[in-house]
Amino acid sequence: MLEFILLIVGVFIGIWWYSVIILPLFYGIPKATYCISKGLLKKSAATFYLKSFILWTIIFFAVALILTRLLPSVSGKLLESGEFAIGQLIGIGLMMWRVFTKEGRKDLNIDFWDIMFNSRYFNFKSPKFWDTFSSTLTKVFVLKFGDKAEEKLNEFHKVFLNEVDKKII
Repeated sequence: MLEFILLIVGVFIGIWWYSVIILPLFYGIPKATYCISKGLLKKSAATFYLKSFILWTIIFFAVALILTRLLPSVSGKLLESGEFAIGQLIGIGLMMWRVFTKEGRKDLNIDFWDIMFNSRYFNFKSPKFWDTFSSTLTKVFVLKFGDKAEEKLNEFHKVFLNEVDKKII
């Protein structure tokens, strides 16, 4: 029974680790850098993902250090447990599968643009911004909302242009 629990915990830790450390490092930073070079995002957009990577690395390291120092028997059991290691590999594999499927890439793209919009990293002052932004935004809305994309896009434009007016004024 303990082995099964360790397997399940390992899967969740593998998924979590991949989501908060690997994806920001190998997906978020390159995509943000590309969008910065196109004039879509501010230069600080890439630092958002770098901060995330650093923060979660420190948190994982601290938890490992605490387990090693305060609960050496628990950390020893985790290190020796093949089920825990296999669970982590399964979790990482499940998240890797997300990167290689069409639906997974669509979700990653939507997540990226949601974070960038909510974090206010758009580069409104760049002349290339409005041309590139319009086509990218339309693609994201079609992916996310399908048949309702046009309605949602019009709704978004009203809110977004109001936000832009506030920032420019």
